[in-house]
Amino acid sequence: MIIADNVKYHHFKGINEYLKELKNIEFLYLPSYCSELNAIEHLWENIRAAVTHNTLFDQFTELLNQVQSYLCSINKNKSKLKKLCAYIC
Repeated sequence: MIIADNVKYHHFKGINEYLKELKNIEFLYLPSYCSELNAIEHLWENIRAAVTHNTLFDQFTELLNQVQSYLCSINKNKSKLKKLCAYIC
C-alpha cells in the first residue's frame, strides 16, 4: 500500500491504468487538508523549529548546510525520527 496526499499530480490521467498493472500495490489517499496525517509534515515542522525558525541566513548554502547537518544528526537518533514520521492520533 502506498499512502499519498491528494495533490493533483498524484491523480494524473494514467494512474488508474498503471495501478491496474500493479496487482499488489494499492494507493490510499489521505483526506484533503489533513496535514496532521502526512508524516513528512511532522518532519518539516520539526526542521523549521530546530533550524530555520527566527533565523536569517546570509547565503542559501548556509541554510542548506544547517538543514543537512540537522538531518544527519536526526538520522542517528532513530527513535526520534520514527516518532516524527509516525501517525499521531
